[in-house]
Amino acid sequence: MMSEQRMETGSQETSTKTPAPEAGKAEPVEVTGTVKSYQSDKGFGFIARHGEADVFFHISNLANPEAPPEVGQRVRFALVPSKKKPGTLAALNVRPEGEAPREIGSQGHG
Repeated sequence: MMSEQRMETGSQETSTKTPAPEAGKAEPVEVTGTVKSYQSDKGFGFIARHGEADVFFHISNLANPEAPPEVGQRVRFALVPSKKKPGTLAALNVRPEGEAPREIGSQGHG
């Protein structure tokens, strides 16, 4: 699965493709998105990425579970293969854009 990023340079538009992480790969891909939904009673939500499929996140994958993101908030996260739904991606180490990552390993849900 490839993730495509478009950049405008002057009057030209260029396209770069970033490979999505695959099962067994060591390095997750860091990306940004906007919190689309979060169900605090169930402890999960989804992050929208421009031109890409929404990404699932679980409260255990938040950098600070005591301060979950709000709907509409810009966040940064590692894109990893889902453990529970093969063929899809999940968000790990979800944090407000601009905040430093926290070491939470590859544990958690997804």
